[in-house]
Amino acid sequence: MSVIKIQEIHEGRDGTADHSKSIVHKYSRHWRVWTSSVYDGAYTVLAACPVLPGQVHPEDPIAVAGIAKCENDRRAKKVWLLHVDYSSEGSQPSGNKQSNPLSDLPEIEWSTDTTQVPFNYDKDGVAILNSAGDPFENGVKDDQSYWVVTGTKNFSFIPLWIDQYRDAVNSDAVLMDGVYFQPGQLKIKSIKIGKWQNKNGYWYRAVTLQIKVRDAPPSGISAGDFTNVAGNDWRHYVLDQGTRKNDPTDATKRLPCHNDDGSFATKPKLLNGSGEQIVNPSTSNAKFLCVDLCNSKPFSFLQ
Repeated sequence: MSVIKIQEIHEGRDGTADHSKSIVHKYSRHWRVWTSSVYDGAYTVLAACPVLPGQVHPEDPIAVAGIAKCENDRRAKKVWLLHVDYSSEGSQPSGNKQSNPLSDLPEIEWSTDTTQVPFNYDKDGVAILNSAGDPFENGVKDDQSYWVVTGTKNFSFIPLWIDQYRDAVNSDAVLMDGVYFQPGQLKIKSIKIGKWQNKNGYWYRAVTLQIKVRDAPPSGISAGDFTNVAGNDWRHYVLDQGTRKNDPTDATKRLPCHNDDGSFATKPKLLNGSGEQIVNPSTSNAKFLCVDLCNSKPFSFLQ
């Protein structure tokens, strides 16, 4: 059971601008929603709402989305009408005791986190090899610290799409807490869904995301050992190495790499990025491969 289609409609759209005492702008937008089952209820429809609480109006940046509501179409059990109200009254910090918690601005905190990782290249992007030009078996391990942005936002329901963001990186450019982030620079570290709470008569749950920030790789890496390097991203750069190489006479076959004495290699040897063994390996001719392990999702809802 799920939502199969959402289409914004013009019926019922309205807006007011009250400047008599303070600037108060209010709007409403409406969608027609189709579900896959007659047993789908309001929770399913609200969870698929295309507008998030606190998201600004597409035309008026001082008005933010607050209450979302839906009702079943009288003529079709699998068709719903979804309504979202915007108001500039909710676009204020959460210190206002009468404010709707669903319109509270996201709370942002910054901290650093440290983990131990194996390094294949140094601070300048130069491959880490021993004096004979061979890679270290497990790399060189050291602590690596990075910024972690913790953002908390209130929701009247848990959006269905939140599960798709586990370990995801941002596919879009994001301006968060006044800082600009390039695509691929942010990665979800953890997702926490808080307990139900009530404030000023509004029920909500706080969703907290911990987001890791990736710094740019050293200049030697981004200079071009491989293509499609975005810069500040969460892709991994590993030394091209192995105990086998391509057969120059048959692209479908592999041959064993050799040691200098002609014996078969039992430990990885450096390859040239095209599957050929490097005859005289060094830090200057070692090649890296780019490995992308993360799915990409838009992070615009964080803004």
